Amino acid sequence: MATTLVSPKVAVSATAGLTGGAAPATSSSSPNHAVSWAPTVGTAAGNADKIYSAAFTVTSGTPLVLDMTSLLDPLGGAVNFAHVLAVIISNDSVTAGQIFTVGGGTTPVLGSDQLTVQPNGGVGSVINPNPGYTTASANLLKILVAAGTAVAGKITIIGRST
Repeated sequence: MATTLVSPKVAVSATAGLTGGAAPATSSSSPNHAVSWAPTVGTAAGNADKIYSAAFTVTSGTPLVLDMTSLLDPLGGAVNFAHVLAVIISNDSVTAGQIFTVGGGTTPVLGSDQLTVQPNGGVGSVINPNPGYTTASANLLKILVAAGTAVAGKITIIGRST
C-alpha cells in the first residue's frame, strides 16, 4: 500500500510557575521552553516524507535492532529511510533499573550519538533536520534494556526516502 505523510511535527515543551519571597516583596517567574519542528513534506534536504511508529518490547541480553531501510509505516507501507531526521522513544516500564540505551552497535544510524531513556515516564529524542543521519553506510538503530524481560516502549522515527 502506498502511503503519504501529511503535516509532520515534532514538539517538546516545558513550562512551570515559580514563586518566591515573602510579602510584600514576592517575586514570580514563568519559565517556558518550547522546541518545535514541522518539516515540509518532500524529499529535499530538510524535508520529510516517511514515518515509522510502533510499540515494542525488548529483553535484557537480546537487543531490538531496527533496520532503517526495511521498516513498515503504521498503515503497512514500506519505509526505506535514506535520512533519519528525528527519533522519539519512550520507556513504558515502571520498574527501576529497566533503562533503555538507544544507539550504538554495528553500523549505527545515529553515529556516536546515544540516548539513555529511564523507566517511569522517561523519553529520549534527537532531532537532526538538515541534513539528518544518512543511512548509506550506517542503517541500524539498536535498543538495549539494562534489565528485565519484555520491557515495553514506543518509538517514532521521521525521515526522508532520498
